[in-house]
Amino acid sequence: MSAGHILQAFRFDGLGGAEKWGSDTRVAEDIQDGKFGWLHMRADSPQTRLFLQQNTELDPLLIDAMLAEETRPRALIKRNGMLVVLRAINLNAGEDPENMISLRMWITENMVISTRRRDIKAIKDIVEHIEEGHAPRSTGELLINITDRVFDRMETHFADLSDRVAELESLISDSSAEKLQSDVAIMRRRIAICLRYTMPQKALLQAVLTSKFDWLQARPREHLAESLDQVVRYVEELQVLRDRAQIINDEINNLHNGRLNDITYIFSVAATIFLPLTFLTGLMGINVGGIPGAHDDAGFVFFVVVCVVMVVTQVFIFRKLKWF
Repeated sequence: MSAGHILQAFRFDGLGGAEKWGSDTRVAEDIQDGKFGWLHMRADSPQTRLFLQQNTELDPLLIDAMLAEETRPRALIKRNGMLVVLRAINLNAGEDPENMISLRMWITENMVISTRRRDIKAIKDIVEHIEEGHAPRSTGELLINITDRVFDRMETHFADLSDRVAELESLISDSSAEKLQSDVAIMRRRIAICLRYTMPQKALLQAVLTSKFDWLQARPREHLAESLDQVVRYVEELQVLRDRAQIINDEINNLHNGRLNDITYIFSVAATIFLPLTFLTGLMGINVGGIPGAHDDAGFVFFVVVCVVMVVTQVFIFRKLKWF
């Protein structure tokens, strides 16, 4: 199948062998004698919807879920199969890793149909692995091959986030607080996005593990249990990173508020000191008769000396009261 809407098509013999799938017959009719297949398709191609409607027995609601523009990680267990929607780290050049790519899979005993809107490195790894002669022996094994690679690639990215948070923690100081504020805001947003798409994958794996399908055998379930433990650890690490980023943000705000308080305090002390002087200068400046020293050549000097004595006295009193 070389059509543009089909990216990969394999048929497996269940014994570790695989061949490229090139049939145009209905999917259900082309899988026989213990074989199973994998179709990986473009979710953004109009031909994909037409193909699924004409060549599979998928419910229209499942087709809508497989092709939806926006998705969240989840698992939907049906009588004859399950819909699994994962989110994979975006490792495409020029794109943000946190802008995770949705991978939707319909999985039955003899078929895996997956769709995506952007390239996923984990899928490329699996295709290369198959072409090297290491094909899965069941749809359950194909599922764990995909989940293992999707979640393993998350670990490196989350470790990078942890290193960046540690770097921000080490850079906090009075002089750098304001400069770091935008970096901390970006980091908090990145962590929040990762949590948004990682946390639901814990419930997804739990739902798959509790499914009753006979074809999901012991080995795949063991791997999925390990993946669940891995995702739980990721969620806990992201929550810790979120808390650390919040602490950094709080510390920056405290430093910033501390500087503002210091400046306000200085202005308040200065205003308090000069308040009596303002009163005296205002009083001595009124245009009425009887102002002391108005006709005395030494009156101005005497007034200045009084002001200086008042300032010194106020400073002494404030220091004794420990106001500054």
